[in-house]
Amino acid sequence: MKALVCGICLCGICVMILAPHSFTSNKLKPPGNIENLVSRERNLLHRQPLIYTFFDDLDGKSIAGELLEAWETAWQDAGWKTRVLTMKEAEEHPMFTIMENMLNSTTLNKYEKVCFYRWLAMADAVPDEGGWMTDMDLFPLFISTEESFPLPHQGDFTLHDRHIPDLMSGSKAEWNRMIDLILRTWPSHTGLMSDMGVLKEIVDNYGEKIAHIVEIHQEVCPAFFYKSINKVNCELYHKNIKGVHFSHFSKKEAFLGGWLEADIMDLFGENTKLKIENLDGQAVNKTDDGKAYLNVKGEVNNFKFFIEDNDPLLMRQVYGVHRARLGLKFIKTILQQCT
Repeated sequence: MKALVCGICLCGICVMILAPHSFTSNKLKPPGNIENLVSRERNLLHRQPLIYTFFDDLDGKSIAGELLEAWETAWQDAGWKTRVLTMKEAEEHPMFTIMENMLNSTTLNKYEKVCFYRWLAMADAVPDEGGWMTDMDLFPLFISTEESFPLPHQGDFTLHDRHIPDLMSGSKAEWNRMIDLILRTWPSHTGLMSDMGVLKEIVDNYGEKIAHIVEIHQEVCPAFFYKSINKVNCELYHKNIKGVHFSHFSKKEAFLGGWLEADIMDLFGENTKLKIENLDGQAVNKTDDGKAYLNVKGEVNNFKFFIEDNDPLLMRQVYGVHRARLGLKFIKTILQQCT
């Protein structure tokens, strides 16, 4: 049966899209021939493992740049070449104007818009055979360079952390197919207005019909899970974990696992005067055996850090400053404690 085609209008611009039953990727693969196959195989023989991410310096602050540098260091140390995509690649995609008009009709801030534009950048930049893309706060753990090509599932789009777009792979045609799906889903989407929110709706509605879906914590694990202070929970960072996600939401574990305090002392010196207070103004100290913290109650993200005689900083602010350093350190700590 032929695929049905229907039209929708986004911000005054009409887009032709495939009906839901044609979303499966095998219906979107272009017909091949022997010459194309030989050329592709020749390209793959000389191809180095390559990983992509997207970066836009939203506010000109150095913290984001430090995280990007740490991302490049982590992947290059693991044997991969890195390529950082920008708005330049997004603007070169033929669907840019359509997506721009769609996003400009919303109240989304610049960061939230950029998360959509990264899909265009990847679809524009990646070669026909495809590639891997990560958030710049996802660092490699047990992913090998041999996994770079051929891509998983013969290049069919793969979500390696379910609806969380922190590690994804697919051919160029598949990246473009997913953009069509995002644009198609947007007008009726009522949940969280983010690319992750739209992607979650797509996954919830169509499941394996639209992509190979790896469930959460099977190939990507959040950062800083611990058994006690400075002791990694190795059960969660098993050999199938390709990457560790050092997201904004990992700051609580970074603190309670002792990693954040340790990095402060490492950065400023072991004799640095450090005081941590909870929301009631009580001192947050380690237990006598050093395995946990005392007086941990209330919203941990708003605990105050007094470093030397400087003005106090909230824990989430301290985490932002240290996140890049913590990411590189935690990967090494996993490898030391869990292998």
